[in-house]
Amino acid sequence: MADDNIPVGEVFDEKDEENNKDDTRLGQLLIREDLITPEQLESALRKQSEARQENQVSFLGQILVELGAIRQEVLINALVKQTRLPYLNLLNYEIDQAVLDLIPEEVCQTHLLLPLDKLGKNLTIAMCNPADQAALDIISRLWPDLRLRRIMCGWPEFQAVFAKHFGKEKTAQTSEITLKSLGRQR
Repeated sequence: MADDNIPVGEVFDEKDEENNKDDTRLGQLLIREDLITPEQLESALRKQSEARQENQVSFLGQILVELGAIRQEVLINALVKQTRLPYLNLLNYEIDQAVLDLIPEEVCQTHLLLPLDKLGKNLTIAMCNPADQAALDIISRLWPDLRLRRIMCGWPEFQAVFAKHFGKEKTAQTSEITLKSLGRQR
């Protein structure tokens, strides 16, 4: 793999951008694979819409798990297939405090991500939503000289590891990122 040709400050994935994901939406992928019914999808989408109206974190896949439509393992396999990104169970991974300190807690909390490793000019981040472009933009602005490598993580594992490292659970309410939290003053 020739990393040297990848511009710094950009997101790097192992595969070409065109081939990096299945454009099928998660719900349609799960229906196509006969893992859920259209009725289960409709129910989950209603619950997701209600949660968003209350400004709560609402991942369709996690709602399907909570409703008992699929198991967490099935969700993970579908997401890996959809995104073609690797998955890591964060419960089995030790994160160095120096790496955690690279991204402000508020950014981690708001965007449901954790920095995992920094090797040379590569920063690996675990994300509940690896398609969160706003998060990738923030991290690229914080560390323009680093290449970002995304790894998918599950919501339950994220909550546990976030609580372990930051001493509190990620709440269902989204929080606002301020200039101060990013280490910048007005």
